[in-house]
Amino acid sequence: DTAVDLLRDAVRRIEDANTSEADLDWAGTSQERYERYLELQKNEGIDGYRTPFPTLDDATQGFHDSEFILIVARQGIGKTWLTNIFAHMNINSGLNVLYFTKEMPSKQVARRFDALQYRLNYQDLRKGTLDNISERNWLQGMQTDKPGKLTIVGEESGGVGHVAAKIERYKPDIVYVDGVYLMDDDQKAREGWQRLLNISRDMKKLAKKAGIPIVATVQFNRQADNTKGDSANISGGDIARDADVIL
Repeated sequence: DTAVDLLRDAVRRIEDANTSEADLDWAGTSQERYERYLELQKNEGIDGYRTPFPTLDDATQGFHDSEFILIVARQGIGKTWLTNIFAHMNINSGLNVLYFTKEMPSKQVARRFDALQYRLNYQDLRKGTLDNISERNWLQGMQTDKPGKLTIVGEESGGVGHVAAKIERYKPDIVYVDGVYLMDDDQKAREGWQRLLNISRDMKKLAKKAGIPIVATVQFNRQADNTKGDSANISGGDIARDADVIL
């Protein structure tokens, strides 16, 4: 009985140690909140990472640490390009970006970032038909531009544990996962809906544990058209409960 009591007390103390970071002394942190308000005032109400879209920033106040953000659309609508555009702005803001691509090879994703960074026509870049001026600007840009860091993780298999390992290795400020529904489930669920739900729950926990935003893409089911849909139309709809923001 004594041993059980000691174990219970140890577990209680461990749980308290793991959750104490959420405890807040209201009176003792009043000056900190005022200083944060002044910073928010200076940044026009945006206290997270900005996007290229002022209307979106106004609605969300930017992407914040510990948030799990879903980008949802039907297949072929442009989810990947949107994450590329978001990440490109993060890079040029000096952030360290970790980008997981589950739908296309990493070299193709890198080429998209070349097009964005050096203002190249993407179709000409793919075909090798850039004009001389574009080629010269690209070469000069590579030598002079000093953007933030971008690490692209290719189509290798792995689940949320794999994402966590890469976060530990590269210490990013923000993470993108293009095609979260193609990831492996670390919990090895058999049913497709349960697999996606497990991935979503684990991804949300990872965002909170790592203290950084994680932006992931997922598809609408067949009941949603290309312009309308709500959280009930997300493939594996229960994952909407885990998201802080759904675009």
